[in-house]
Amino acid sequence: EGSVVPPSGSGEASPGSLTGTEFAGNILATAKGTGYLAGGTFFAFACRFVIALVLARGLGAEGYGLYVLAISAAGLFAGVSMLGIDDAMVRYVAILSGRADRDGLSGTLQLGLVVGVLGGLAMGAGLFVCAGPIAEGLFHEPELARLLRLLSVVVPFLTLSSVLLGTARGFRRMGYAAFAETVVQSVVRMGLLVFL
Repeated sequence: EGSVVPPSGSGEASPGSLTGTEFAGNILATAKGTGYLAGGTFFAFACRFVIALVLARGLGAEGYGLYVLAISAAGLFAGVSMLGIDDAMVRYVAILSGRADRDGLSGTLQLGLVVGVLGGLAMGAGLFVCAGPIAEGLFHEPELARLLRLLSVVVPFLTLSSVLLGTARGFRRMGYAAFAETVVQSVVRMGLLVFL
């Protein structure tokens, strides 16, 4: 009359459990994603070191300081322009792709990209217009205005890169995530050296 407990060696798996093959596949995907992120991070640090070295030698300490201020301002404006869209993309892309809801996924991607691009353009324009008051009124460095105007062009690209990063994370495509977060942003920064 007691309850029958199935033997531990039985081949039947509970509905929510993973088989050995699925578990090994998850481990492999996690390891690959970690490798992509580590490689992208190494590339980003190497690029930043090269950029810092070139700028410090070419611009001097004062010029390099102005560049760091301008990059920080561009990053701040790009962060504000995202309005949390990057985090929302991670959550809703993961949920909708798990449900195989193609219509919902398509709408989410379109909305995220449109809001991200429009927000980036608006904040980039804001940085361009406010470059003079920020440079002179806040930092008392009139030379900073030119750099702020130059980097205002980068704000929409930083915003779009972050939205794409959130999308890639939602799809669990860590290789694309590493590419969007580290490689693209590093290449953009190195491209700016031509204009400095």
